[in-house]
Amino acid sequence: MQERKALMVEMRLTGRSYQQIGDTFNITRQRVQQLIKPPKATRLLIWQRANGLCELCGKSVEEIKADIHHKGNTEDYNDILNLQLLCVSCHLRQHPQSLPATVQYISPIECKCLNCGTLMHRAGFGWSGKKRVQRFRCQKCGNVVQRSNY
Repeated sequence: MQERKALMVEMRLTGRSYQQIGDTFNITRQRVQQLIKPPKATRLLIWQRANGLCELCGKSVEEIKADIHHKGNTEDYNDILNLQLLCVSCHLRQHPQSLPATVQYISPIECKCLNCGTLMHRAGFGWSGKKRVQRFRCQKCGNVVQRSNY
């Protein structure tokens, strides 16, 4: 199991997405994230170091809902110096490649349509192949986009 976990971390360090790693090992993206995330003690230490506040926007973050962001793809992937506490919104903004090119991310339930500038609200969830996707629909121009890495 440790060998497999080490290989997953190595793949992540080379720029592979959680979905690509999951496809390689025939497991879900979420399971990959569970396997290679920092241990609970490290997560608690990061939360305490930041005094429970998002390190980008200063918003209060509950310990249970805290997102731990890996600042860089370094050899010490889960090293304390490579980790930072972020709220969900700031963490998603750190990974813009997971958003479709036709929207600007605003929050977990809102995006801005880049076709007409209208605020798009989440239309729901669906499935695209094996992936669960989040769908957004523009009420003005009808632009529909889906996002899989949320």
